[in-house]
Parts: sequence; C-alpha cells; structure tokens
Amino acid sequence: MLDSHPEIEMAKPVAPEPKFFLRSVDGPEARENYLQQYFSNARTWKVLGEKSTSYIEHPEVISRMLSLFPQAKAIAILRHPVSRAISNYRFSVQRGLETRSLREVFVDELPAPPHPQGTSVDPFNYVGRSHYMQHLQPWMDALGSQLRIEIMEEIQETPERLQDLYAWLGVERDHVPPDFRSAPNAIPEQDRGAVDLAVIRKLSAHFAPLTPALEEQLGRRISHWHDPL
Repeated sequence: MLDSHPEIEMAKPVAPEPKFFLRSVDGPEARENYLQQYFSNARTWKVLGEKSTSYIEHPEVISRMLSLFPQAKAIAILRHPVSRAISNYRFSVQRGLETRSLREVFVDELPAPPHPQGTSVDPFNYVGRSHYMQHLQPWMDALGSQLRIEIMEEIQETPERLQDLYAWLGVERDHVPPDFRSAPNAIPEQDRGAVDLAVIRKLSAHFAPLTPALEEQLGRRISHWHDPL
C-alpha cells in the first residue's frame, strides 16, 4: 500500500524484511549505512520506509530508530486477532516450520516443533502475537504522535482511511493502490470450510475480552472485530 505511492519508497527486498534495527546501530556511520544499504537509488523520494513486523515485539528498536531518525514515524496495522493468528500459522506452514494441523495447534495445544535457529521472533507464538496491547504500549509511550495505529479491515473497506494515512505521512493523499483490499496469507475461499469451527470458537473466546480492553487503550471502537468471522 505504501510502496505503490509515487512519493514513497519502501526498502527492498520486501522479503526477507530489513530488520535493521534489531541489531545495534552504534557509530556515526550507522545512518548512512542504513540509507546506502536500502535506499541507494531512492534519493528523490519524499518518504522512505521499511516493513519489519518483528519490531513490534522488540521495544529496544524504538530508541535505536530514534537515535538515527529522531523524526521517524511508525505505523502499526492491526488485523482481527483471530484472522491474524491463523494467518501466522499459515505463514509458518508455508515456510516448512509448522508440522501440526490447525486443530492440533489451537484446540489440542500440542507442543510446538523445535524452535528454528535464526528467527527474530518465536514463529509458533500465534496467539501471543495477537495480544496487541502489551506490544503496542512501549511504542505509544515513546512515540506519541509519531505513531499511527490502523485497523487493516477498515483500510480494506474504506480507501479514505488509507488516504488519511498518506496525508499523515506528508504525501499526496489521493493515491489509491490497486490491491488495497487484499489480505496477506488469507485463507482461500475454497478452503474456508476446512478450518475447524472449534478453532474459530476457541480463538474467538480467547480474544473476546481483549478487544474491549484494546479499544479502551486506543480510545476508539473497532467495529469489525465484533462481527463473527
């Protein structure tokens, strides 16, 4: 959504994600190294950015980021916690990390496979990663108005939400990307019946009390998350 905007350049390659600020950024050359590594041909763009989803679980990233870019802005896009957990599971399956079925993970709660080396987060923490409040609070405390929290389903339904985000970033707001309604790692329509209802029920019951608490934390209602999947 951001990279399609003519005034925004996102770090390449998209996969693997840069994850630059997961490591120390000490030294006066760190800022230039970052720009040279990911944006060597992007000097004419108005806004530069990167997508590294692991950052939300590593609050030490905040001070590292601000030490190089004090005016940096951060965007957190939150997805329905049940959909996000299942999407995370599908992501691990696609990468050959997960061998359990959906039911074995979420209903039977069988032990996870051995933790692979070299991952920046626990690839099997499907439920905990949807506990948005605990992950967001350090970012809210440190960044204040330099943090924007969006709800994915709202952006997909209402392009004006995305256009408001563009305006917040200081670029032309009228751009509409061609695929803004797509959902990454979504369950294909023909496979939806294969998702055990027990999985949906268990996850929904787990997250039901967390959504109102998150709404209170954010000071807004997230209407899409109150509807059944």
